[in-house]
Amino acid sequence: MALDLFGKHGFEGTSVKAIGQQAGLSDGALYYHFRSKREILDALWDKTVARRIGEAPAGEPLTVEGLLRLVDAMLEAGAERASQVRIMIRQALAGDRIAIELRNQTTAYWKQQFARQFETRLPADEADAHADALSTLFLGLTFTTLVDHGDRFAEVFRSPAFRAEVHDLMRLTLPFCRPGEDDQQCEQSFSA
Repeated sequence: MALDLFGKHGFEGTSVKAIGQQAGLSDGALYYHFRSKREILDALWDKTVARRIGEAPAGEPLTVEGLLRLVDAMLEAGAERASQVRIMIRQALAGDRIAIELRNQTTAYWKQQFARQFETRLPADEADAHADALSTLFLGLTFTTLVDHGDRFAEVFRSPAFRAEVHDLMRLTLPFCRPGEDDQQCEQSFSA
């Protein structure tokens, strides 16, 4: 219900009162559970991401396979919340400051998960740079997939062909993979 309103009126253009009316709740009942519209939005946004991605295991050495598992979890999280992603991207492109903040918060979370992996094999500044590159690449893939495929966003994010393309792009951003190398060759290049 709240997502429908956010989609129609934007985050900033949707009032708590309107959300309560749509849900059949009084203002008091809604405020009993949520102190603000932002808490409602955060509840809708954060839970799926955290549940799907979880936390990248700290301290385990970075492997291509482990990184691609994390990428697959991120793709699945995006597919699971396709309607929320569409709303966030549309509103961010329209300049909605809350949507932009959500986009930045999500990108920072992705970067943190990537950085935890890279820090097992690279100095902190290099790990940060590679994590930033991967999270920016993932954000760009999310935006372009939504623009190119619209309502088919979730279907495309889940398709084996799309995932294979994303895996190839991710491999190319790794500091130890060269074009055309498979995962084992990447690992050997890094260990050499």
